[in-house]
Order: sequence, then C-alpha cells, then structure tokens
Amino acid sequence: MSNSIKIMGKRIGAILVCVSLMLPTACGKSNEQVTTVSESTEASYFETVSVSEETSDVPAKIDDNGKPIWDFDEFVNAEWKKGQEGKLKQTGAAYTCASYDNQPIIKERLIDILENTDISGLSADDDMYKAVTLYRQIMNYGDRDTRIKTIKKYLEPIDKVKNLYGLYEYFKTPESVIFNRVLALEVNTDENGYYSLYYMPEDFSATIARYTAMVDAEPEDSMGRIFLSFMEELGYSESRTREILKNSATVADIITTYHSSTENDGLLYYYDADKFEKKGVSLPLFEILKAQGLGGNVNRILAEKSIATFLNNLFVAENAEALRDYTLFTTITTLCPIAIYDATETSTEAYREFAYYITSVSFMECLLTEYITRYYGEKAKDDIANITHEVIGEAKELVNSIEWLGTADKEAAKRKIWVMNEAIGELEVYNDLSDVTLGDNVVDNYIAVLTDRMRFNYEQTLTEDDDRKLYRGNVFDIDARSYPELNVIYVSIGMLDHVADDNMPYEEKLARYGECLAHEISHTYDTMHIDYGAHGIYEPWMSDAGRAEYDSRIQSIKEFFDGYEVEYGGKVDGDRVKSETLADLMAVQICLNILETHENPDYDAFFRAYAYDKAMYFEEAGLQAVLNDEHLPGKARINGVLGQFDKFYEVYDIDESSPYYVPKDNRIKMFWE
Repeated sequence: MSNSIKIMGKRIGAILVCVSLMLPTACGKSNEQVTTVSESTEASYFETVSVSEETSDVPAKIDDNGKPIWDFDEFVNAEWKKGQEGKLKQTGAAYTCASYDNQPIIKERLIDILENTDISGLSADDDMYKAVTLYRQIMNYGDRDTRIKTIKKYLEPIDKVKNLYGLYEYFKTPESVIFNRVLALEVNTDENGYYSLYYMPEDFSATIARYTAMVDAEPEDSMGRIFLSFMEELGYSESRTREILKNSATVADIITTYHSSTENDGLLYYYDADKFEKKGVSLPLFEILKAQGLGGNVNRILAEKSIATFLNNLFVAENAEALRDYTLFTTITTLCPIAIYDATETSTEAYREFAYYITSVSFMECLLTEYITRYYGEKAKDDIANITHEVIGEAKELVNSIEWLGTADKEAAKRKIWVMNEAIGELEVYNDLSDVTLGDNVVDNYIAVLTDRMRFNYEQTLTEDDDRKLYRGNVFDIDARSYPELNVIYVSIGMLDHVADDNMPYEEKLARYGECLAHEISHTYDTMHIDYGAHGIYEPWMSDAGRAEYDSRIQSIKEFFDGYEVEYGGKVDGDRVKSETLADLMAVQICLNILETHENPDYDAFFRAYAYDKAMYFEEAGLQAVLNDEHLPGKARINGVLGQFDKFYEVYDIDESSPYYVPKDNRIKMFWE
C-alpha cells in the first residue's frame, strides 16, 4: 500500500508539472498558487447562495483589555496567521495572503457550473454548450488511447523536420502557434498603448532541467519513470527522450543569453521585414506569420535590441535538430496534461484542475454571466456600483484639492480620472469562439480552442485609438490592475467576491473593495504611470515646478520605508515599493474621506477589514521573495501605512513605545498635501 501511495503522489506531481506550464504568471493581487478544488460545492445549479447570515472573514471587534496596541497587524491577524502554519509546504508558495482565501470557493462554484449544468436544450453553437462539453470531454478519460494517437498526429510533422527549411514550413501551420515557443509572440502594448505582437521566446531552461532531473531520478516509481513511460507511448525511447532534453537545453541556453544580453537596453523596438533584411536576418518570420493565417497586424513586431544577433545565432543549420527537439519538447509538455492519467483519485483531481483552467480562461464570458446570475444578488450589485461611484468621485475631489499643482497641471491630473475607464468584474472585450466547432476528439478540440484564442489575441493588434480595449486577464483570479497605456482600471470578479455578501457591513466592503479600486486609480499618479496622459499616450505633462513637488513626496515615501524592518529581520527597499505605497496611502485617504460623508461611520470595522485584507503569512524561506515584491510586506503595509493617518490614532490607543508608532513629525509627506 505504501508503494501505491507513493506512485499516486508522483503521478499527480507529473501531471501538475505539465499543468503548471499552462498557467499564467500575473499592481495586482494575483494568486500564483495552484490550489486543488475541494470535494464539494456550496450550491446546486438551481440554488443561489444564501445571504441570510453574515459571512465575514474579518475578525470580530477585538477587546484590547485596556492596553495600548503594540502591533496592529498581530492584533487583527494573529489567529489567521496561526491557521496558515504548514500550508506553504503543501502549496510550494513563498507566501500567502488572506485576500487569496476565497479562490478555492470560486473554483468550486465554477466546477459546479461545468459539471452540473444541463446543456441538453442548448445549441451546439452556444458558448456555454462548448465550455461544458470541452470540460466533460477532458474529464472523460476513458478515451485515453485515442488521445495518445491524436497527440502522435500532432508530433509527426515535427518529427519529420530535417533542416531549417522543414522547420520553417512547420512554423507556418496554425497549430504551431501554441506549440512553437521559440518563436513565441505575445500581444502587448507599446508605450503609447497600441497593441502589437511582442517577440518573447520562452526560456524553458528551468523546466528542461526539472524534467532532466526527473528522468535521472530513482527509484522506479519516480515522476521521471512516469514521464518516460508516457514518452514511450508516444514512440520515444528513453535514449531518444534524453536526446530531446539535451538538444532542448542547447536552444534554451541561447534564449537565456538573449534575455540577459548586455546589448539590450530595457527598451523595445519595432522591426519589420525591411529592418530584418538590413540586419541580415535569414529567418523568414513575417512570411511565417502571414502563412499562419491568424490575422492581426503581422507586418511588424516589438522586440529587444539584440533580436537580430539572437536570431542569427539561433537559426543556423547546425541548430536545426536542436530547434526541432525544442519544439517537440514544448509541444509534448503542452499536450501531456490531457493524456497522463492513472485512474487514481489524485489523478482525477489533477484532470479537474486542468479542465477547469482551460475552460475558465477560454469561455470566460459565458461562465462569468452564469456565475453572476447565481451568486450575486441585486443588493450586492448595487453596493458595488455605489462604492465604485463614491471612490471615483472622491478620487477626483482629492486630486482637485492638491494645492501645489499649478492650474494646467491640475487640469491634466484631473483629466486622467475623468476619462478613465473601469472594467469592474469583467474585461472590456471577449473572444466569442463562434468559429470553433467541437467534435468528438478532445485533443483536437483543445487545440482548436487554444488556436482560436491566439487568433483573437492577434486581432487586437488591428485596433487603434479609442477602439483599444482591455481583453487580457482572468476575471476569476484574485486580481486588480491599472493599465496606464489604456487608462483602464481592472478589478476581477475574484476581488468582488470578497464583498458579494448582502449582510457585510458597508465599512468592510469599502475596505475590501473600495480601497482596492482606489488603489488602482491612484496608480495613475505613481512613478511608472505619472507621465501617461488621459488617453493612455506617453506624454509627460507636469511642469518643472510641479515635478519637483511631486518628486519630493515620492522621496518621502522612499525614505520612510527604506530599511523598514519586517519579520525575520528583513529590510524593505524603499525605492522598490515607492509606487505601490503611494497607491496604498492615497487609497486609504480616499476611503477615509468617503467615511466622513457617512453618518456614524464605523472606523474600527474599516481599519480591521483593511488589516485583514492586507494580511500576509510567510516563513523565513520566503523572506526574499516577499522583499522582492513591489508591494510592502503585510506588516509594513498594515502598520506602516495606517500609522500615517490621524484617524487611526483617534480610533486606537497605539503604544508610543512600539516601533510601529509614527510620531506626527516623522510621517510621510503625502502626495495630496
């Protein structure tokens, strides 16, 4: 039995290694953990979540026993942190945050939709029909032999490549777009907010090293053995598998050198066929892009300065076989999650994780509509709309009150908010997948959906000016972001789920959603975004005098938090966190100003909810990852930020001997003061 358990654990590990290659890495709050789905869901298809009882996660009002508070973070979050002990080892994450806690619930609800929705009355052209069908096809792993045969069908043209010409011909096929990571193209915005194809070859060196270590591992029940067995099913012997890994490492090393090249200067440049010809690039990239037939503006790309040197070093005759094997490796690791299965409970959960991820990101719009219908009552929708209105209005008022801004500067600063778009709980545009027709073969369907997603992405490069829309992001993640090049504020449904309870106190909703929205709006004035104008164009607008005042306030933030001590003796880098902290400070002030307009506001509820929302747990091993983040670590983000505000000291008796007490003379020179 013990050996069986080990094999189950290794098999699930092998599957999740493959799945992890598919997951995006995402100011925003983003949960980078892979969280397994709980065994049960909270509501059936025809039920709405009950809102008759308050379900707040924020600790109830705390009795300080008449003693001054030494550490407000611990005062509010000590019990929550105790509950996190040991969990990081299970997830492999460097840290976790309280705001991530409802991510598993979102997954449970979406999986309930995908597993229990009756689609018998839906048309095969309906996106919900397609989403549910693809999910259930992936979970119906009884056709595994067919899946293996189909994967072989997609590997065969790559195996036949003998030279660069053959490689280029393969690259011209539409499906190569999702497999060919050496010519990986993302759709990104340039500094003026125009969508362009951005050449970003994926460096799989760490993944290749991990798989190489896996196949070298002993004993026989290792993940490497499982992967080798899978490769044998695909027709590759152990020696051939090792050759593929070795050749892939050669290409990965060249890609690593490109990303770290001293020739690069941190800027991106436009390249077209004429520039490539002048630089002697033999790779027919633009011919390949046109042949793929995915649309979009494929006449130019964005890339780093050293692209010509990189391409000329990589695409040479002696690297043809290595490039072929790198493409084989990236294709196999893209497809293996849909075929590795051993009929164990743990393997079933891995399939469910994979099926959930693919369908939730591919059929986002229809699933979002169903999700809101089931889980958001009218009061929750109204509360979110009202808080959104209040936050935007108060942000305008706060900027209007800044006395050090000259008349022209103030008008430009105000205009950024006046014309700002908000994508609250949604994206601005979705892929409708109307061109995708699902058949009986799940592998073909999976590839068709991914390819159509790339087509949709490429089409965004044709949009200009006011037609530019936010289309990226997973609305079901815990995420919020500011896009200065589009002048759009985005808040995911995962963030709104924090406040979807009808009985949650207003102050808590303001702290958990309103502060988040205010934070993202405030980013329009941080050091990275300040020089973007109201329409997302990079056009520095501040006068010299205004800039000097602005810089002095940024310097005040930097100096206050530089060297600020957190857990395990860690010291904050003030320069790294200055932009995120500006947004934190401005967001809290916006919320406090809103509360002043309400009758008998509960400031204690607001501050406790803020502290809980920013709660972070990490252990010493995760300290460097926490310090490398541009957000303040939890304790600094709670004590250090709240300690700048008079109202905080009016509500609580903060121990003046505590290192977290901030005398008024030592406080930050605020952006709006």
